[in-house]
Amino acid sequence: MLFNYQWQGLQQQIQQLSFSLPLQEVNRKHHKKFVANSANQYVYIELYKAARKINPKDARVNIYRQGQDIEVQVTSRSPEQLEKWQRTIQRSSSASVPTILR
Repeated sequence: MLFNYQWQGLQQQIQQLSFSLPLQEVNRKHHKKFVANSANQYVYIELYKAARKINPKDARVNIYRQGQDIEVQVTSRSPEQLEKWQRTIQRSSSASVPTILR
């Protein structure tokens, strides 16, 4: 599964981060409850919940699927608010992964 993150920095420079997780190679003997589609759906729901907490006046969050990938776009007029909400969305995505493997 490929993750792509793109954001605009304080100096209006576009930053990009891409990484891949080998979900096909996960050893199911150690994580019997792990199912890639269910995990992806769970992450999507957690991102959506985090996005709903954001006041639309502060920032706007677009979450959409592209095949197996989840695309997240955060926009704001204020660079401080943009950075704050990007961190919040990233934390909610990262926090949902350990919950999936319970």
